[in-house]
Amino acid sequence: MGNEQRTSTDETGQPVRQPAVFNVNEKIFGNEQAKRRLDQVEDLLKPDNQTLSALNEQERERTRSGLEIEHIWLQFKLGVITAEEKRYQLSSKFDELEQGKPTVATWLFQKNERNLSMVERIRNKVMPPMLFAEKRK
Repeated sequence: MGNEQRTSTDETGQPVRQPAVFNVNEKIFGNEQAKRRLDQVEDLLKPDNQTLSALNEQERERTRSGLEIEHIWLQFKLGVITAEEKRYQLSSKFDELEQGKPTVATWLFQKNERNLSMVERIRNKVMPPMLFAEKRK
């Protein structure tokens, strides 16, 4: 994990820096890679971790929410939680954001130029679509 910055746009089309700690363009294929990433995400989400403190409030809220969603998907991928638990946790997280942080919820569900929302991009990072296609064969 470097100090690279990624950019995306907010609901008004303004560029927003996306820290490298939350890179949805990297794909997680194997369980070992998933375990390492789960450890990283859990460390980043600890209250005493200061990594996200350098971000402005909007970036911090978006990054934390994205990491929390990634955490749920990683736990599901590794069999820590069931599909039902995953659905419940994601639904609860989305409800919490829609009520308490509607701008973050909008950012998570806004479609990009490839017609994918951030939520879909997070899922695709942890559960790459090509793996689903191969499992169906």
